[in-house]
Amino acid sequence: MKAIILAAGFGTRLQPLTANVPKPLMQLRGKPIVEYCVEKMRRFGIKDIYVNAHYLADQIVAYFKGRDIEVVVEKEILGTAGAIRNIVEKYLISQDFLVMNGDTISNVDLNDMARVHKQENKIATIFTKDDALHNGGVFIFKSDIVKHIPKGFYSIHEQLLANLEVCLYKSGAEYFDIGTPKKLDVVNFILTRQLIKCPTCEKQKRSVILGEMLPDGTLSIMREHGKGG
Repeated sequence: MKAIILAAGFGTRLQPLTANVPKPLMQLRGKPIVEYCVEKMRRFGIKDIYVNAHYLADQIVAYFKGRDIEVVVEKEILGTAGAIRNIVEKYLISQDFLVMNGDTISNVDLNDMARVHKQENKIATIFTKDDALHNGGVFIFKSDIVKHIPKGFYSIHEQLLANLEVCLYKSGAEYFDIGTPKKLDVVNFILTRQLIKCPTCEKQKRSVILGEMLPDGTLSIMREHGKGG
């Protein structure tokens, strides 16, 4: 499986911290946030990783220089879904692929999530902690998802997933959104005090919800089943 890290955003909610540093390169316990994503993908066995960049893109390019990771610079920002189309078409990705937000850390079990994605055979599988699209920043898509993404700016949440039949991978795993200075401080505290010893290691407990995403971001549930852990 190939993987995409979404890292092009402006980090507006993290201002002024992101005035001179892109959000994916913000430090968490001495390590850039995006590196947690890379480590998790490598642990999952992914070799081909693509990172999109726009805001302060030169820093992201410099960070990954010399590593076996492709940085795709967007001259005009394409949005989360637009970035996916751009990379899938540019690198001719023809298999299911993983997408992670470059500002999110999670210990969701990617092996189990991938197995569920294959079993349920939906166009998208979304890691979530509830029944709506308040997701944990981890997705698995079929490559033909690009048929639903027009050229130009397009968003995963507000546009792409509306009215698609998807699989929600509802997990007890933790995820940390580093979206504001307060959240960044909280996560740094958690990691520094080792309240969660391995923030990217896998958790098993989950349930699976199948349904159609509605325009308001909620799910019209068709079926739910689960597994304890």
